[in-house]
Amino acid sequence: MTTDDSYTSSEAPESISRKIDVNSGDCLLVCTDGVHDLVPSHDWQPVSAETDLQKWLIALENQVYDSDGNAYDNATAILVRFD
Repeated sequence: MTTDDSYTSSEAPESISRKIDVNSGDCLLVCTDGVHDLVPSHDWQPVSAETDLQKWLIALENQVYDSDGNAYDNATAILVRFD
């Protein structure tokens, strides 16, 4: 939603559904364009079974703020490890 009347739409956003297989120890990152547009996935730190996920997310946040885009957009990231 926005308070700017120049951009209003009653259309639902497009959604895509996919089924994926996960194994114990796998991680899944869900993030907004404010993350992946500024820090491409090949620049992310690797994630292992020993990785502290909160520290990993803080490192990613720092990469966003240090990027050439200077964090021009909002950024949200959720990192989940499957047991």
